Amino acid sequence: VEDMHFAFPERLPAERVPIAGVARATMQAWIDRLAEAGVRADAMFAETQLLPVSDEAGTVAIEGANALWRSAPSQGGTCDVDGLAEWLAVIRAGEPALRALDVYDFRRGAPALPFADRGLRYHPAASDLPSFLAAQLSAEPAINLLQGEFAPLHRQAPTQKLWRNAAMLAAAAVVLAFVYLIADYVKTSHEADQLEASTQQVLHDTFPQMDKVAGDPRQLMQSALENLRGGADATGLLHTLTIISPILSSTTRTTLTGVEYHNASLELGLRAPDVQTLDRMREQLATLPGLTVQVTSANTGANGGVDGRIRINGSKS
Repeated sequence: VEDMHFAFPERLPAERVPIAGVARATMQAWIDRLAEAGVRADAMFAETQLLPVSDEAGTVAIEGANALWRSAPSQGGTCDVDGLAEWLAVIRAGEPALRALDVYDFRRGAPALPFADRGLRYHPAASDLPSFLAAQLSAEPAINLLQGEFAPLHRQAPTQKLWRNAAMLAAAAVVLAFVYLIADYVKTSHEADQLEASTQQVLHDTFPQMDKVAGDPRQLMQSALENLRGGADATGLLHTLTIISPILSSTTRTTLTGVEYHNASLELGLRAPDVQTLDRMREQLATLPGLTVQVTSANTGANGGVDGRIRINGSKS
């Protein structure tokens, strides 16, 4: 058994599985002979698989000193012509439902064999055995001997080529994905650099005093704005102007002539018709919570009236 090669149908039936067996050395010898003739076979079948058979009739083919027979889809064999009569008895015993055997004799000019078999139908063949077998090949037989270690490699070549192309396409897709990621990274980095430069330029144009301060431009700009507002404690310039503006605009007797802000102290330059009016403005401002207000100067103007300055300090509460 170890020296035999066995072949099976591509589709296995549910109950019984027909097989074909041949010596490995014989299979290799057949393949070598084909290779010497320049033939690469896609399939190889036993001759008995090509003999016609039905439920009630089998076939016997005689060529030279050999005879082939097939009594069922998976029953067949070969023997010498001299022993064919004994094999016919064995066939009849193994296939009781077999009613007839068609005998095709491909020996040129040979007399019919004297077989005593009622169901034997003798046919002198008009062609050669290969042509007869080829004519029966309307469909590929069930068992191809070229399987396993003898399977033709060239039949796998188209599939291997498809897989190779698929692998190349997959590799190309991966490479393109990396190229896209790199290009996108470079583009994003360039845009980030441009945005950084624009932010630096806005910071320089708005707060040139922050050029020498290291740090994130956004945080530096936020810090500078907080300084303008006097910090986040609601005592800065904007907060102070917000709460005193209703009082400054509530009268037309005083005119705002200047504003100075330094060291968390706001100084207002005011022109009033007299000192009393300037002092009333101080008193009104002093009523606002969190502020301390004082008049720092009051001088008579050249055209009459008083030019005064009021200092306002915010106090944390």
